[in-house]
Amino acid sequence: MQANRPSLLRIFTTDFPTFFAAMLALLGWAFVLFDLLRGREPNPRFIIGWAVITLVALAVILWRVIPLYTVFNDPQEVKAAITEVGFFRDRGQIKFIYMYQNGKWIGSNYVLKNRRTSKYAVGDEVIVLIDRNHPKKSYIKELFV
Repeated sequence: MQANRPSLLRIFTTDFPTFFAAMLALLGWAFVLFDLLRGREPNPRFIIGWAVITLVALAVILWRVIPLYTVFNDPQEVKAAITEVGFFRDRGQIKFIYMYQNGKWIGSNYVLKNRRTSKYAVGDEVIVLIDRNHPKKSYIKELFV
């Protein structure tokens, strides 16, 4: 069974590492744009440096998004129980435990604090999508669809 495909907007507004990488990449280009709007020539070293940072940020985004889409394309749905919910300022982690192939697995999602992520509490039951070949890779389905 194929789960609903996650939207990129949901990924960027829920997954903390993806959001952070995107914001980091955009920040430097905002400084370049600011210089251009003020009629100043941006420093070429800064542009080269920020291009490298942007490439690293894109690699992080792909490192997060590709596995998520892979799991959603061929999902194994299992029930999980939330064991820990912790937030610090605008980011947090939701940990859960689930059974798969006669084993007990612990998973977690690093998230931004928002309406969707703040509603979870310890003991809540959720549906988790896991990678059949790598059961440690798991995502709370409801966060991304």
